[in-house]
Amino acid sequence: MTDAAPASPDVTAGPAIAKAALYLRVSTGRQAESDLSIPDQRRQNTAYCVAKGWDVAAEFVERAIPLLMIAGQRFRR
Repeated sequence: MTDAAPASPDVTAGPAIAKAALYLRVSTGRQAESDLSIPDQRRQNTAYCVAKGWDVAAEFVERAIPLLMIAGQRFRR
């Protein structure tokens, strides 16, 4: 009886693809109107990831309301 090692699968290790998560945020109306809007940030960050060879695995979007806007609304009442 011969003890043969189990056949190992033929796995060719390729280069690992880096993954990135985009964090897109605007906190003022002015930012949203300029080239800092969410779609512009998405375009710029995605282009950067493509240039680096990274895969965009997730995206987080935050549309913050500045505290001063909230406080201002309270004072107007």
